[in-house]
Amino acid sequence: PRQGTGRATLTISSKNYSSWSMRGWLLCRMAGLSFDEERVPTDDPDAKAELLLLSPSFLVPRLVHEDVTVWDTLAIASFLNEVFPEAGLLPADRAVRAHCLSISGEMHSGFANMRSALPMNIKAHYPGFKVWAGAQADIERIAAIWRGCLTAHGGPFLMGATPTLADAMYAPVCSRFTTYDVKLDAECEAYRARIMALPRVREWIDGEISESEELEELDAVSICTWNCAHAPCAIAALNAGKHVLCEKPMAMNAAQAAEMKAAAERAGKLLMIGFVRRYG
Repeated sequence: PRQGTGRATLTISSKNYSSWSMRGWLLCRMAGLSFDEERVPTDDPDAKAELLLLSPSFLVPRLVHEDVTVWDTLAIASFLNEVFPEAGLLPADRAVRAHCLSISGEMHSGFANMRSALPMNIKAHYPGFKVWAGAQADIERIAAIWRGCLTAHGGPFLMGATPTLADAMYAPVCSRFTTYDVKLDAECEAYRARIMALPRVREWIDGEISESEELEELDAVSICTWNCAHAPCAIAALNAGKHVLCEKPMAMNAAQAAEMKAAAERAGKLLMIGFVRRYG
C-alpha cells in the first residue's frame, strides 16, 4: 500500500450487512491508503439504523486522515483522489470521469426497491429467489448501466482497464446479485463474477466470516412511517429476520403488498397490519 504522510483510521460497521462500509473500505484499498480499521458494534444505534434501512443519514464509513475527517462514500472517494491521484479512482479523461461520477451518483441516491428487496447479506444464498416487479426494474437499469459502460470503455471494468470509483460503488450490488441468485445476461454475469473474484473483494468477504449470523438487537419492527415507505421498510426488516407490525395502508399497490407477503413467508416471520380489528 502507498503510505500517507500520517495515520488513517476507517470506521465501518458490519462486513456482512453494510454495503456502504464495503464501498468505503474498497476505495481506501484501491487508493493504496494504509489505514487502521475500526468497527462500530452492531448494537450501536446508528449502525442498527443503517443495517435495517431505517435511517437516510449515517456517518459510516468515516475516514480520519491526519487532521481531516470525511464521511459519505462519494466524499471519501473525492478526498482519496486528491491525496492519491495516481491511484486512478477517478478517470483522467474528462468525459470518462463525468460518466464515472454520473453512474456512481445514480447508485448513491437510487435503486431503493432493489436495496430493500435484496438487502446486503454476504453469507446467505437464496437459489431461485423470487424478484418482484419493483426490484426487477432496478436490476434491469443496473444491467443497462453495466452494458453501456463495458461497451463504451472496452472493459473489463466499468471505466476501462482498471477498477475505479464506479466499480467500488457497484461491488455490493454484485454481492447482492450473488446472494439472491439474480439472473443476468452473459456480459453482466461475467462482470459480476469478475468483481467478486477481485483480491480486495475477496479480502472483504474473508473478513466477515467471524461475524454473527444475524442481527440480534431486536425481535420485531413496528413501522409507522410515511405510506410510501411501508413496503421497503417491511421487506428489509423481514429479510433481516424480524417480525413486522406495519401501520395501514399495507402498501402503495398490490405488487408491493405481494412482495411483503412473500418476504414474510420466505423469512418465516409474522407480518401484521395495524387495522383496528385485526384480531376480530
